Amino acid sequence: MGIRAVTVVSPEFEPLGFEAAHRFWQFTGIEVDVVRCSPTEGHRVKLQTLRDAAKSNWRFFFDADCWLVRPCHEQVRSLLGPWVAGAPIPGVMADFQAREYGFDPRCRITSGFLAFDPSLPSLNAALDLALDLQAPDANRDEVYLNAALHHFQVPVRVIDGGWNWYLSYAYGYHPNVIWAVHAGGCPVSERFSMLVNASRQVTTDTWGLDDREVAWLGKIAGVLVARGMREVVEFGPGRSTVALLAAGCRVTSCEASPQFYCALRAAYVDQPDLTLLLTRHEPGLSGLNAAVDWALVDGPLGSLQVDGKARWHQLTWSAARCGLILLHDARRDGEQRSIQAMRADGWNVINIATPRGFALLWRGCEDVIEALRSSLAFP
Repeated sequence: MGIRAVTVVSPEFEPLGFEAAHRFWQFTGIEVDVVRCSPTEGHRVKLQTLRDAAKSNWRFFFDADCWLVRPCHEQVRSLLGPWVAGAPIPGVMADFQAREYGFDPRCRITSGFLAFDPSLPSLNAALDLALDLQAPDANRDEVYLNAALHHFQVPVRVIDGGWNWYLSYAYGYHPNVIWAVHAGGCPVSERFSMLVNASRQVTTDTWGLDDREVAWLGKIAGVLVARGMREVVEFGPGRSTVALLAAGCRVTSCEASPQFYCALRAAYVDQPDLTLLLTRHEPGLSGLNAAVDWALVDGPLGSLQVDGKARWHQLTWSAARCGLILLHDARRDGEQRSIQAMRADGWNVINIATPRGFALLWRGCEDVIEALRSSLAFP
């Protein structure tokens, strides 16, 4: 008998499970057993299935949603060895549960995708312990599995898998890996409606730039591109990203929210002039290094302030690298405090009247400002 895989499905997810099993076989050539269970027994059956892997010659377990998106068969083949693998949970949950159950959060996995060797020392003992721990609570299979793996010091290798596209990037785990599995083309199904809707929202949002502001941005970008200033770093992707690309910019777009970052990776596929990055809201922006002729600052959330100044880390990063910054939401108190601090540091300000307010901050680029004024009737 060759290497096999298994997935567990409850009645409401049977169509999903069988479709995923077919795709797994299609892209890996590995046969899949579909194990049925009642709606309330899924977590326990999952652990029992892993414990019984040796007798059934299973080497892979996956949650069905993992295989309804871009296949990761190369990752699968690379895991044929003494490893247990899966997707980390969000950092906040990992911190809490690590304290509660006493395991290293860097060992934290879910059972979204597992590739394992049943002959690995202590693996079966760890699974037995996980089942014992789970007895009082039928809905925490991943928590108990990780506690047991840590107890027996079973080696853990982390990759992506499962329905975890919203993950934090704590513990050195970067959502680029999630995109490699999930954002390559989500099918039209209820299971992925959240990701599809989020992708649509971040590219058409009306809580960001309104139509008038999109028009202003397009005109400004057009003048700058005509002068050879194509490289723009954008903080806060969305409708602005579409406008910048349409104007001919090469865009490095930075998002501070892992959830929106992953949705954006799903929305923008095969855009040669766009680089999407996830950055932390911290001094230096996690060492962000990008080519920049000018910057658009429309993120992160205005509530992420530094001494009352909104978007301050993004502004100081930009100010150290270019002489022209377009700041959105300039009417708000936090952004006003940032503008005042920029003025005190020698920056000039041109206000553009829009509902939320644009402020064009500039220093040492008088020729560019003159070109904008003559082309767009700036004040």
